[in-house]
Amino acid sequence: MKRDVPKGWTSAYWDILEQVYWVPPYIGMKSIPRKLWQTHGDRVSVPSIMTSSNGPLYFREKKTADFWPYIQRQEETFNHQFELFASLLSPEDLALVLAPICGLPQGLAISPLGRSTNSHLKWSEMGNYTQPDLFLRGPSAIAMIELKFNAKTNMDQFGKYLALIARDDDLYGGKPLRRLTYILASREPVMALEKQLGQSIRDISQLAPETIATHVKNAKVASYLRENPDPVRRAITQTQINAVSWQALHDRLVEVSKQADNKPGVRTFCRILSGMAEAVLMHPLSKVKRANSDLR
Repeated sequence: MKRDVPKGWTSAYWDILEQVYWVPPYIGMKSIPRKLWQTHGDRVSVPSIMTSSNGPLYFREKKTADFWPYIQRQEETFNHQFELFASLLSPEDLALVLAPICGLPQGLAISPLGRSTNSHLKWSEMGNYTQPDLFLRGPSAIAMIELKFNAKTNMDQFGKYLALIARDDDLYGGKPLRRLTYILASREPVMALEKQLGQSIRDISQLAPETIATHVKNAKVASYLRENPDPVRRAITQTQINAVSWQALHDRLVEVSKQADNKPGVRTFCRILSGMAEAVLMHPLSKVKRANSDLR
């Protein structure tokens, strides 16, 4: 199947991903020459020194015809693009764009922590508690965003997010604004979220730390929730939980892009927004319809 190439900046991401897939030595992978194979019927043996002693062996499963339909449906590849989008914008511009999506007031500044989240929370030595899709932090706000297409969320995942907010509170003092937003491929996102969580958002805000801990499978996270009831209780009662559709995000990106002035520098801002809007639109699981008018 031929790749449906986007026109915006995200096309560069797909170009890089394709090169890495077909030429894995770019990321430190090494091929095993056929002269080192030993074939026995339908089995192939290779020197043990060329395998990982504590990991699996990999092979290129997807062919040219089915690579793009597979890779463009993956949630992780979209997460990469969304992280790049958030990192390209200034903290002020990112807050401007995401304010109505995350339920934040205008005039804030927030920026992503990315892979440094665990280090920021001084959890790196304990292993990976959880890696949120987007952890945004600023002087007066914390906003976490969970991106969902086909996959479902649950109380286990919610408990991990709660631990992140509580830990930040415990280390650095609570932020007056705390938000957890789910972006779902649903026309009724709040209803869909409550169904996946098994209870209403209102009921969740009244749960005890111990109750939430019982849903968490990671033993370290569950222990943290139980052993730190004060910051966890504050996180439960003060975090605003919300859910929006991919259509809402797409339309917001289009709206802000069209409101911006067509001036040097601002045109770059618009290109970043329009490229992200295009990525949302083109994702095969987003259920997004194109806006009535084209992006600039």
